[in-house]
Amino acid sequence: MNLLRSRYHAPGTSPGALIERKDGQVPLRIGLFDYDSGHFEATEQATVEQCMTGLASAAKTWIHIEGSVDAATLRTLGEAFSLHALALEDALSSGHRPKVDRYGEQLFAIMALPYVERGRIVAAQVSLFLGRNYVISFQEAGGDVFEPIRHRLRAEDGRMRNRGSDYLFYALIDVLIDHKFPLIEPWASASRISSEPCSTRRQRARRAKSTRSSAIS
Repeated sequence: MNLLRSRYHAPGTSPGALIERKDGQVPLRIGLFDYDSGHFEATEQATVEQCMTGLASAAKTWIHIEGSVDAATLRTLGEAFSLHALALEDALSSGHRPKVDRYGEQLFAIMALPYVERGRIVAAQVSLFLGRNYVISFQEAGGDVFEPIRHRLRAEDGRMRNRGSDYLFYALIDVLIDHKFPLIEPWASASRISSEPCSTRRQRARRAKSTRSSAIS
């Protein structure tokens, strides 16, 4: 079963085209975080224009975009941070399998963020760009899973503030991977039991029945 929310451009669309989406939109929120070993500054409701200050700053910058990003915002950020057109196209669409692409000195990663919606597990796409002194992340749904990262950045003695942007990039991916296990483990346990031979399940049932009978007697 495919749990990814898939949304692609129509066949024949020019590669790298950013076409406005017409499906249900999630309100957009931009978080801007500038930090180095000596300071941490957070803007929870930033504008695209404020994000441009990260280019002129010697500090490291993390731009986290939650909700349905529009083509105009992507295009503006892409031009400012020299983000590759094909990566921007992938960030605007969804349903891609996890991957990492290199574009010159830039890394682009796609990860899946599973979460429970109406009693079933679905997965939102999270797209991440890594540059020389910045990370830009896009997340349409799935809740706030990156608060532990912000907490570590706020800590004055945290080593994350002393590391490069590549360490933040790694930490974000690590959180996304760790987030999967509590959701996957019950399903994996059920799968292991259902895949056992019938004879093994019968033997376990007989042992359990015998144990209960001994306890009663």
